[in-house]
Amino acid sequence: MIRATNLHKRPVIDVDAGTRLGELSDLVLDPPRQRLVGLVVTPYQTSFSSGRQALLPASRLHGVRPDAITVRGAGELVFAMWHLPDLPRLSLLLGRTVASYSGTVLGVLDDVLIDEENGRIGGYPLRAAHFLGTLERWLAGESADRRWDYVRADADLRIDNTLIAVPDDAVVRGRVEATALTT
Repeated sequence: MIRATNLHKRPVIDVDAGTRLGELSDLVLDPPRQRLVGLVVTPYQTSFSSGRQALLPASRLHGVRPDAITVRGAGELVFAMWHLPDLPRLSLLLGRTVASYSGTVLGVLDDVLIDEENGRIGGYPLRAAHFLGTLERWLAGESADRRWDYVRADADLRIDNTLIAVPDDAVVRGRVEATALTT
C-alpha cells in the first residue's frame, strides 16, 4: 500500500511512447467500487501547452515506482473531465471531517491508501480532529506512517461538501497494518 499523498507531483511517463507526460496533480477515486479510476496530470509547460490538467484512466496505469508513475498507451491526453462529474478527487477529500452515522466525530481524513499493483483502495487513514487528540497520539508514539484509526475501504462513505459520513462500525481502531488493509 502507498499513501496517495506521496504520489503528488510524481512524474508520469508513457512507457510505450517513451515520453514524459507531466506530473501527477490529483487522483479520481471511486469509493463504492474501492478503486482508483483516474490520474489527473498537469502536462509539462512548453510553448505549445496550455497548462490545463488532463485525465488518464487508471486502466492505463502500468506501475508506481519510487521515481515515477508509469502508464501504457496514454495516447492523446484528454482535457475534458465531464464523464467523471460525481466522483471525488483526492484533493477535495483530504482534511474533511469524518463522522459516524450516529453523529460522533471520528477524525479528519488524512490520506487514502492505494495498492500500487491494482489501484484498489485499501483504507482511509484518519488523524485526530482536535489539537489535544493530536498531541495525545504524538505523545503515545504515533508516527505519520502509522495512524491509529482508519476507515475500512468497503465502508459506505457518504460524501458531501464538508463532511464524510460513515457507518458506526466502519472505523478500525489501532495501528494500520498492511494485512488488515488487504482484507
